[in-house]
Amino acid sequence: MRFRTVCVLGLGYIGLPTASSFATHGLRVYGVDTDPQVLRELQEGGIRNRESGLQELARAALASGNFEVGDRPTEAEAFVIAVPTPVRSDRRADLRHVEAAAEAIVPHLRPGNLVMLESTCPPGTTLGTVGPILEGSGLKAGAEFLLAYDVAKATFPYTERVSSTWFKLGFPLTYWSDVLETAANLAALGYGQDPRLEAAWEWVIDKQDADGRWPLQNSLKGKMWIDVERQGKPSKWVTLRALRALKAAGYYAPA
Repeated sequence: MRFRTVCVLGLGYIGLPTASSFATHGLRVYGVDTDPQVLRELQEGGIRNRESGLQELARAALASGNFEVGDRPTEAEAFVIAVPTPVRSDRRADLRHVEAAAEAIVPHLRPGNLVMLESTCPPGTTLGTVGPILEGSGLKAGAEFLLAYDVAKATFPYTERVSSTWFKLGFPLTYWSDVLETAANLAALGYGQDPRLEAAWEWVIDKQDADGRWPLQNSLKGKMWIDVERQGKPSKWVTLRALRALKAAGYYAPA
């Protein structure tokens, strides 16, 4: 599927490079931002973001005639939401900008359109927050318009650009993490049964031995006053971590 017109909501460090790249590759792009100063600087050829090469790219996009900016969305074949998601005082993501962007798209949404969420958001935001707002248009996500998100994830057993400790079960966890800790945290937040975690849980369960225990694969051996357990051997602490995580996720770990 090819799109000829794109509306990018949010012209910050994600939205502006995205919009500029689309425009310099021949797509008609309409960039939206609610900050009058951002729009004024772009219209005058000034770029606030000092990222290497971005000023030249944005100026080339504007000069091409394919890139226009304004404070409200317009009809397009594809919409990209790239607005900020600051962290609130309670350490939760502030999704007001995402919600406002989705609401602004609704009057312009047409059958066959694509809406892509590029903003950094907690799991479930696309389907749980953005989707219901867009469906206020009377169109059904997945059936009458496409709804997608750009997720940063590792495809198991992905190894490139991933820490060497990521696929090693460890204890105690200090300055590193592993698959189990991340999955456990998401389970504690209520996402244990999310289909996107299935591969992670399968990986965890596969690490269990015939006696129902999990091994210690990564430790601070030699860096502590005493070694908690022997690396490479079954670990009661890793086993406890795994069982708690699987229980929180609603999984049964076979013995």
